[in-house]
Amino acid sequence: MKIFHALKHREFALIWGGQTISRLGDSLYQIALAWWVLEKTGSATAMGTVLMLTTIPLFLFLLIGGAIADRFSRLRV
Repeated sequence: MKIFHALKHREFALIWGGQTISRLGDSLYQIALAWWVLEKTGSATAMGTVLMLTTIPLFLFLLIGGAIADRFSRLRV
């Protein structure tokens, strides 16, 4: 398949694998944190608040990073 053709390049495969593991770890952290808050407080509202607060920085940095990336040539990014 053409989709997996890029994985034949060792450098790309290492970066892709590292990013995949990192994202998995980030997701598991959020699940564990939400579960812990729910277990300690018994409040679904507190759990939702914690999840919302951990997501806000992600959105902010994505917006800033996107604006910065748009200033550069697509060939260089």
